[in-house]
Amino acid sequence: MEKINDKMLTNAALAFVLTLVVVMLVQGWMAPEYSLTNEQVQQQMLSEEVMVLPVTLKQMNDNGSLAGYTLVDLGDAPTLSISGGAEVLHIPFQSLLEKQNIKLLKKSDKLLLFGAEESQAMMAGQLLLSKGVKNLKVATNSISFNNDLVSKTFDPRKAETQTEKARFDYNRYFKGEPSGAKSASAPGSIPQGVKVVKAAGGC
Repeated sequence: MEKINDKMLTNAALAFVLTLVVVMLVQGWMAPEYSLTNEQVQQQMLSEEVMVLPVTLKQMNDNGSLAGYTLVDLGDAPTLSISGGAEVLHIPFQSLLEKQNIKLLKKSDKLLLFGAEESQAMMAGQLLLSKGVKNLKVATNSISFNNDLVSKTFDPRKAETQTEKARFDYNRYFKGEPSGAKSASAPGSIPQGVKVVKAAGGC
């Protein structure tokens, strides 16, 4: 009887270990593969002219250079009305990293991302760069803002607009420090250091 119990315990332990190995292999196979580190993504986002302001978008639409891009609408529903003769893909942000979408985007020579919000397009740009997608740009502002400004009468007063600039300081986000940040030891201030305090008495 003891031999049977020992055999059952051994089989159960072996089955448990095999199940763990299978689960780990499946998770490793399904996990997203990243070809760039966070630091490399930041360098690319900072070193290249990634952001496309409304004035540039309008010029690209008017001179026909927009046709050389694949425009990606990241909104939940397709709402991008700007095309300029370019191919327009609707890929909702939540399904951006699906394998078939990454394959599709890697086939395009040049990508221009449009988000429901500017921050959504920026996040998509970072994710795609980390997955090895190259030659991409990000349209500032929301899809609806760009639709109104470029498709309808262009308002020069909004040519350099970034609707989310007040909420998102991208330089601070990418560089890890506030833009225009002052030194910790400003003139006339006492540098803060470690103070050693000796306490009298005790047990």
